[in-house]
Amino acid sequence: MIQHRNLIECGLNPTKRPIHCFNSFFMEKLTGARTPTPAYCFHGVCRWTRKINPFECDKILMPIHVHGNHWTMLVIFVQEKKIGYFDSMGQSGDNEIATVKKWLQDIAVVQRVAFNAYEWNVVENHGPCQTNGVDCGVFACICAYFISEDLPLEYNQDEMAHYRLKMATDILRGDFHTNNP
Repeated sequence: MIQHRNLIECGLNPTKRPIHCFNSFFMEKLTGARTPTPAYCFHGVCRWTRKINPFECDKILMPIHVHGNHWTMLVIFVQEKKIGYFDSMGQSGDNEIATVKKWLQDIAVVQRVAFNAYEWNVVENHGPCQTNGVDCGVFACICAYFISEDLPLEYNQDEMAHYRLKMATDILRGDFHTNNP
């Protein structure tokens, strides 16, 4: 719904750069996470960007299902040349960031775009942390929403019940946009 809302906004404002949202299978395919010997596999995802040039986006959102039991959000701030890994359990995401830098390098070759990995920085703000073992998915979704709206990541565990209900309501309505997150 974030990407759909963004496409509408881009249609209303032609100078606005799009946000691209991958699904969680993108990173699984890229890392070969479900194979007997996980390894980087650009070939597994090269067709996923046939219709877009990632370097023309404002941001790219990548939800990651870590080891099948935890959700995080990786965000590529394309125009700022930054990569952020937002984990409500506080992990650094160093492997995921390195994998995405390699993907950016490979996709740059396909798109015929100059790319220098040393120009890209890591966002040090990892966002709010959860205090239980069940809200990581809500944290990841709300992180994506706040980042897509250019809002500061100012939310906490106490608000997760509200956001869980809001997400369910928005999904049922088919609308994930409001002036009041």
